[in-house]
Amino acid sequence: MAITRREFNKAGLGALSLAAFGSSALAGPEQLIKKAIPSSGEKVPVIGLGTNRYGVGDDTEKRAVLSAALKRFHQLGGTVIDTAPMYRSSETVLGDLIADLGIRDDLFIATKTDKKDARILAQLGQRIPEYLGPVVFRSREAQGDDRLLQSRDQLVAQRTAIVLMIKGQAKAAGVRLTGATPVFHKDLLSKIPPHL
Repeated sequence: MAITRREFNKAGLGALSLAAFGSSALAGPEQLIKKAIPSSGEKVPVIGLGTNRYGVGDDTEKRAVLSAALKRFHQLGGTVIDTAPMYRSSETVLGDLIADLGIRDDLFIATKTDKKDARILAQLGQRIPEYLGPVVFRSREAQGDDRLLQSRDQLVAQRTAIVLMIKGQAKAAGVRLTGATPVFHKDLLSKIPPHL
């Protein structure tokens, strides 16, 4: 039987962990560490299931593997699922698998979102309304601040790209550039509200 280096290393690390920690290295539902959510007091495991790799679309073979993993996760007492609309079709696939397994009421699903994801969340809410809880909108002022910060981030990214391009061209031409001008920074900083 041939064994790859990766398989050998995984087996070795597993054996070392078991030797070092004994049976406490083995996972089981009675050993889950839980912490309370501050806003509700609900206790949930400190480790959950990340679903970035659940974006498999309609591929039935891949969905079957993910469904088996989700089922086992649930059997072992796992309840926290981390997801985000930016994970391609992960949330749709996850919703379908959870519905098929009938385990929705046992799970605590945490999703990350921003303005770009609002449309996707609206579509998800139309498809499976019970998967979305109440939405708390920020004030108009907070939304404006967020837009300002995002614009600032875009400006910094564009400026960095320009500086790197110029440095690359200068280096290719054999010219050494000195540091950036302080005027640019002062001008930019003067336009950012002090509370940000």
